[in-house]
Amino acid sequence: MMSIIMIKFSSSKAGIVHKYHNHGTLIDFKLLYLMDFS
Repeated sequence: MMSIIMIKFSSSKAGIVHKYHNHGTLIDFKLLYLMDFS
């Protein structure tokens, strides 16, 4: 459930701030990865 919210948030954020898309996606991906193991 939480990961779905994070994915939707990161994709909408990427649409708004296209400049930081790659950097922001990397951070969000690491957060999701850590969440899966906690």
